[in-house]
Amino acid sequence: QASDKENGIHTPPDRCVALSADMMVAPAVHFPPIHKEIERRIRSSNEEFFRLRAEHMEKDDLPACVKEQPDVFQRHRGAAFSFEMAREIFKLGNYYAQQAMNYYVLDGYVTDHVRLAILQSALYRHLSYFEPDTQRIASMMSRRLKILGPLVEQLNPQHFLVHVRQMAFECGELCQELHDLKKYDMPAVSLHTSRPKEPPPAKDQDQQEDDTGLKPSGKLQAKLAELAQQAVTFYSHFINTFDKDPHKVASAKLGEVREANRREREGEWSLEEDDVKPYWMAKMTRASMLMKCGTTFEQRKESYVKALKEYESVLAYASKHPDMVEKCDVTLKEQVRLAKELAELLPERINRLHYLGK
Repeated sequence: QASDKENGIHTPPDRCVALSADMMVAPAVHFPPIHKEIERRIRSSNEEFFRLRAEHMEKDDLPACVKEQPDVFQRHRGAAFSFEMAREIFKLGNYYAQQAMNYYVLDGYVTDHVRLAILQSALYRHLSYFEPDTQRIASMMSRRLKILGPLVEQLNPQHFLVHVRQMAFECGELCQELHDLKKYDMPAVSLHTSRPKEPPPAKDQDQQEDDTGLKPSGKLQAKLAELAQQAVTFYSHFINTFDKDPHKVASAKLGEVREANRREREGEWSLEEDDVKPYWMAKMTRASMLMKCGTTFEQRKESYVKALKEYESVLAYASKHPDMVEKCDVTLKEQVRLAKELAELLPERINRLHYLGK
């Protein structure tokens, strides 16, 4: 309605849909009975959200992002800027997503069911940005894993390739974020804080790592190793979908880490240009998480050997296709530098773990 006034157009109030006391929408075509029912349902569903919004505005209890751009939030009145407001949006969206999933069941409506599952996961992701409690953030991440994880295993990549890749990569990221959240007790990004590039020290001396990457003992180390292995599993499943042999893709076990073949070791991957970045990032992240797997010296040594092969594979591709690397953004160029450093460092650490294991 505000934009209509700016253009010299005025819509009578009785032809508008009143979403709240101070927010009205002017539809292009007005059907009184239908729009009255829509208005009633929208106001009823969003009553608490608009009450919270008005309360924050009256108290001037606004985050810095809102104070810096008040005109933006004035135009987008449906945007949340507190956990309480975000929760109201989440509750409404999650309710309808679940209702839809109950109708569009996996057996018969695969595509619709998967899209709704991805949407439901996104609702939890957006809500966690506003959540101040790290324990509840961890619970939301675990919930997202329960929503998407089983679908990655159930769907055939031959028929649902795009969805399998999307969910496998997201599950890998979730396990990685959950690992870091439990380790540092701080989310990577949130409305309240963000983790610095240099990780903070562990919470107490018992959690300090030695230069082998192992902690002395404890339940935390076992849980971290488990999450790292789950991340490796999902990233491996994502990587396996790029295998050009459809029979291998269909028969691959969830997250099977295959031995790199000669073509891969020599950097002769057959990838489309748009696939290079996600595939590369998945291999780099899988190598990083492999270095966090295992709770014994022998297990950690085996994981380091696999990580070394992963980094060497990435470097082989960079050496074989310098033009493709040049087209990539700064992030991937930095990853090449990091892979080179780690490929030089890991043999020494593997030898150290070998002798410590004896």
